[in-house]
Amino acid sequence: MKLNSPRFGAWFSTFAYLLVAAIKIIIALQAASVALLADGLNNLTDIVTSVALIIGLYIAKKQRDDNHPYGHLRAENVASLLASFVIATIGFQILFDTTRSIINNNYATPDPLASWIAFGSGAFMFIVYFINRNIASKANSQGLKAIAKDNFSDALVSIGTGIGVLGAQLVFLGWIQLQVL
Repeated sequence: MKLNSPRFGAWFSTFAYLLVAAIKIIIALQAASVALLADGLNNLTDIVTSVALIIGLYIAKKQRDDNHPYGHLRAENVASLLASFVIATIGFQILFDTTRSIINNNYATPDPLASWIAFGSGAFMFIVYFINRNIASKANSQGLKAIAKDNFSDALVSIGTGIGVLGAQLVFLGWIQLQVL
């Protein structure tokens, strides 16, 4: 596999998400950070999306046969559909758990380590984005361009998570006062 191929970019993204998701989930559980946990679970869904693209790219390359007279080009779409169901399921679970925590007044102030992990993973995902964007441009791969855009949005989400966790810490320390209606 060439370092400038779309398959390399998809695999690189998959391993990056695996690393980031594992770190975020482990630290989130230790640091009592629901936001970092949700961000880590989001990265797990990105692994599913990347693997779906890898499978779709592999199957879409197959030639026409008797069972598939128009080729295998829809394989990427089917894989993406399956990935979207996984993403939606995890999203609804996070929404349900968060709503339950709000109703039950079950709050915890996250450890400062959670914000550092969020900011660090955001910086790391920006690097992954730039690498995949360059590969996608050179190879003219629409699938990898989509993954690169997802890398970029995940970097922004991680930075936003870091800001949110930092804000929760500042509220806990009394540096920021919130008034609830």
